[in-house]
Amino acid sequence: MLGIMCKYECPACGNILKINSPFWNKDLRKKVSEPTKCGCGRKNNFNLIGFEQCSYEIIPDGYQIVEKEVK
Repeated sequence: MLGIMCKYECPACGNILKINSPFWNKDLRKKVSEPTKCGCGRKNNFNLIGFEQCSYEIIPDGYQIVEKEVK
C-alpha cells in the first residue's frame, strides 16, 4: 500500500514534525493532515518542507512504514 510522509517545520522553534498518511487506493485517498501541535505550544501555520513516498503494511493495531522511497 502506498502512503506519504510529510515533514513540517515549526516557524516558532524550528522543530521538524512528521505526519504519516496512508493512501488506501488511487480513487479514495485519505486526506493528508497537518500537525495539530508542536512541543513549543504552537498549534497552526506549520511550513511544509518536504515529503517522501512510503510503502505501508496494515497491522491489527494500525499501520507501519515498511519501506521508504525517497523522491
